[in-house]
Amino acid sequence: MLEQLSIRNYAIIDELVVDFFPGFTVITGETGAGKSVFIGALSVLVGERVASDVIRSGADFAEVSAVFNVANNNDALLWLSGRDIAFEDGLVIVRRVIKKTGRSSAFISGVSVSASDLAEFTSFLVDIHGQHEHQSLFKPDSQRRYLDSFAGLDDELARYSSLFNDFVSTKNRLDELVARGDNLEKERELLEFSVKEIEGASLVEGEDEELDRELAVLSNMEKIFSDLSDFFYLAGDDGHGVLPGLKRMLRLLDSVAGFDSSIKELYSRLESAFYEVEDVVEQLSSYRDGLSFSPERLEQCSERIAQIQKLKRKYGDSIPEILSYLENAQKRLEEVVSYDDDIMQLEKKVSELRRGVFEMAKQISALRNAAASDSSAKIEDIVKTLGMTKARFKIDVSPRISEKGVPLCNPSGMDTVEFLIAPNAGEDFKPLRKIASGGELSRVMLAIKTLMAKADSISTIIFDEVDTGIGGEVAIAVGKHLSELAKDKQVFCITHIASIASRADRHLFVSKRVESNATYTDISYIKKEEREKEIARMLSGDSENPVSLEHARALLERYQGVKGG
Repeated sequence: MLEQLSIRNYAIIDELVVDFFPGFTVITGETGAGKSVFIGALSVLVGERVASDVIRSGADFAEVSAVFNVANNNDALLWLSGRDIAFEDGLVIVRRVIKKTGRSSAFISGVSVSASDLAEFTSFLVDIHGQHEHQSLFKPDSQRRYLDSFAGLDDELARYSSLFNDFVSTKNRLDELVARGDNLEKERELLEFSVKEIEGASLVEGEDEELDRELAVLSNMEKIFSDLSDFFYLAGDDGHGVLPGLKRMLRLLDSVAGFDSSIKELYSRLESAFYEVEDVVEQLSSYRDGLSFSPERLEQCSERIAQIQKLKRKYGDSIPEILSYLENAQKRLEEVVSYDDDIMQLEKKVSELRRGVFEMAKQISALRNAAASDSSAKIEDIVKTLGMTKARFKIDVSPRISEKGVPLCNPSGMDTVEFLIAPNAGEDFKPLRKIASGGELSRVMLAIKTLMAKADSISTIIFDEVDTGIGGEVAIAVGKHLSELAKDKQVFCITHIASIASRADRHLFVSKRVESNATYTDISYIKKEEREKEIARMLSGDSENPVSLEHARALLERYQGVKGG
């Protein structure tokens, strides 16, 4: 519900704050006083495009803001929670600022949003019917939602939507897998070759390092034998080398230590060195005895090293990396090999889901057609009481059909829903959006809203031009329906007809004044005598005419009773 509207520097409005209430509120005033400006300001809040020429002369910007109570509006609450926009006590402040550059900025509870976001959010809150374009019932999706609400299809649509989403996601997975078919076959061939090549090599961690050592030995066998011969000569194989010399040195030092005990530590160190050298000589002697040159082994080492290097260039810088590549390739190969099985399983599931979606869509379509027939007749009856006595109304429910003649389903089912009307005798049905007359359009909207008020979550409805081209009994009927609609909704109506204005719970009067060569618009609630005068003006053009005043009092007493206008 709209609780407050604030306007600054918009057209001829300098600064204005108006509080609003539940029920039926009329807005009246003389031509040119600014009633259309009021509607225009509200249109700014519902995301309509706006030019900088709406900025009041002498001002740098225009600003329109409103306070909405969304505590009982589930659509609005879900929208806000989905965007983490906070609010307090169910109240949301919507604001839009228009700058001289032509650019505008929009805010919801202080959070900056785009104009399209603003339009989407406020579409859950307010409908403006008449000469302005923000009319949810013009949109086929909105018309379908109205019909579904009237038919009570919420639970069926929730189940259908879940099934349809499952179908779409499964179909997408199948399409993706099929599209990857050629690439997967190439990938399989490459993986099989890689696995076979690595497995065939029978790699062992560390063998490349051992092969490098063995190859170095085999390639330098002659040099190794030569160097070891010189080593053993120096070590003292003939009794004159290092080891015999160290033995003699130990004996001499042992003799000295017998005279000076401080030498014993040095003797121990030399003795350790002797045994260490002796051990090295013995191990190298065993090493030399085990050496043998083999041209065949040299060739084997070279070939094995070349094989490993080839694998390193393709699969990793080390044997562990190559083996890791092998493990991953084996796992991926298992996945790729199961491709055909996956395709078959997904095709089966898609087929089952498609049948389920189609069957449920047919059930929903049948319920829609039944509801369309019932509600079409009721809306037509209401429209006829609103002065369109020859009008015919129909809600058309048609299946979506592909070029091949196959029904097409989308997240809302298999139907297109469109509201059609033939306003005059002899005319064919036309889409509601093609009605030329703003008055006719508003009356059709009024009929639909009256019938579907309880199903529609939008709480604030504004009618402009609802009284165009009507009078007498038709005007009385329009006022009655507006009053009935206001039992469930917050209804605003700009009108020139007294019998409509006198039915309202509250009456806003728009006036214009000129001060210091500047024009200002004022909007205020009027009661009792002031309201009687305004009703009298609407009846005869003269707010002081006794007959008109008496007629005005009679209308207010008839429709307001003890409320006294």
